Amino acid sequence: MKQAIIYCRLACEDQETDERLSRQKGECLQYARKHDYQVVEVISEIASGIDPNRKGLQKLLEICAKNEIEAILVQHVDRLSRDLNHTKSLLQTLAKTNTKLVTVTTIFWDTVEPTIK
Repeated sequence: MKQAIIYCRLACEDQETDERLSRQKGECLQYARKHDYQVVEVISEIASGIDPNRKGLQKLLEICAKNEIEAILVQHVDRLSRDLNHTKSLLQTLAKTNTKLVTVTTIFWDTVEPTIK
C-alpha cells in the first residue's frame, strides 16, 4: 500500500473552520481509500497560502525530504500554495524526492515530472 500524508489548510479561522477542514480531510480520505493509499498523517493548519514558511507546510516538506511517503493528498492545489512561483518551487522540491502531489477534487499534473517552466 502506498503511503501518503493529507495536507489541509484554511486561510483564516471562522465559525465554519472545523467543518471546512473536516470536509477537506474527508475528501482526501475518500480518495485515499479508493486509490489504495495508507494515510500516515494528516496535517491541518490555518495560515495564509501566500506564506511559504507555514509550520504545517515545513513539517510536510521535512517528511518528504526523508523519503517517508509517496504522495501528498490535497483537496486542491491552492491548499498547498496560493503563489504560482512558490507552487513551482514546491513541485520541483517534491520531484527531487519522488513525492507525488495528488489533488483529489481537480485534475492536476504529475509532479514526478513537473511541466511548469
